[in-house]
Parts: sequence; C-alpha cells; structure tokens
Amino acid sequence: MTHRYRSYDVPHKGLRNAFSQLVVRCSTTDYTNGHDVEELAFLADDVFRFLHLHAHAENDVVLAQLEERLPGSTAHDRDDHDDLHVLQHELETLLADMRGRSRKAEDVTTMGHTFADGVHRLVARHLEHMSGEETTTQDLLWQHFTDEELHGHAGIIMSKHAPEELLMELRFIVPALSHPERVGLLSTLQTVAPEPFVRSVFDVVRNNMTTKDFTKLEEALSASAA
Repeated sequence: MTHRYRSYDVPHKGLRNAFSQLVVRCSTTDYTNGHDVEELAFLADDVFRFLHLHAHAENDVVLAQLEERLPGSTAHDRDDHDDLHVLQHELETLLADMRGRSRKAEDVTTMGHTFADGVHRLVARHLEHMSGEETTTQDLLWQHFTDEELHGHAGIIMSKHAPEELLMELRFIVPALSHPERVGLLSTLQTVAPEPFVRSVFDVVRNNMTTKDFTKLEEALSASAA
C-alpha cells in the first residue's frame, strides 16, 4: 500500500516530545531552588523557540504555498498561530520575571504555579491546533501538492534554520520518531549536511536517546552506508 507524505509528522512528534518534557519539568521543579528554576527556564526557552520557528516555517512556506493554490484556505491556521503567539508571549514574560526574582533568591512558588497552569493551557491549545493541521490542512495539501512538492517544503524549511536552531529542534524530534523515521532522517542529513554538523547531530541524539535505541540507529545507518 502506498502512503502519502505526511507533512506534519516529523515536527509535530518533536513538539509533542518537547511539550511532555516541559509539563513534567513544571511539575517537578522546586520553585524555592534557584538551580531548579534555571533548569526549567532553559528548557522552556528551547520549547518556546521551537514553537516560534515552527509557526514561522508553516506561515512562510507551507501555508504561503497553499494560499497561492487555494486562496482563503489558510486563514484559520494563521489566526490560530497569532492567538497561540499571544499566549506564549505572556508565558515568556512571566518566565523572565520569575527567573529574575529567583536569581535574587526569592521564593517564586506562586509564580511557578501560575506559569505551570499557563503551560498546560498552551499545550492543550497547541494539541488541538496540531490535530486540525494533521487532518483538515493535510487533506488540502494532499489535494493540491504532489509528495515531491511536500518533501520540498521540508527542505526549504530546514535550509532557513541556523545550525544551532536545527540542533535544538532535532534534540526533541529524533527521539520521538520511529526507528525507520530516524534512519531516514539521519541518512538524508548525512548526504546533504557538512560533516561537522552531522557529528554535532549525533552527539545531541546520543545524549537524548536510550543506549539501546541509539546503538540500533548507528547499526542501521552503518548498514545502509555499506
């Protein structure tokens, strides 16, 4: 059976992984401990950056090209992105304040609970939005683009991101993929990316996967290169 290319699978798996890590970190953080708060803030900064990059990639590439072929079809997704940006900005502002107070050795427990509640709302809203993209928007993409064109969208998006941005995203994405998806993605990277960047990717992936899964991945990539 032939399967169509699913435009949202790879980034959305990474985002769901990022969401799960952030939700758990909010739950386990001791907001009277400055180190704990810094660790939470570091993770949240990356998750928020991932969301920002992903929304811009969709708006500037996927939705822009869909709008050209089907005018008016992307308004709902773009409006969602704007609403989600507002929610995220509120959390970023709260996080900056909480981080600053924690660095002054203040107890930020109340702020931490407010931040966690906001993260839960943001994640819930994103999951609903992503579900719509994976069904309604994906169907429109299949109707108006070939799989080759949809693959091309992914290539354009990757080319627009700086190496450090890609490394951050891949830290969440690769562990969330199935084994065949991991092999496919990293095989492609080995073909098109500079060797120093590929080594950096493997270092990041190694540190964020189980030893068993990473060894399986290495063996598969070695076999495919033989």
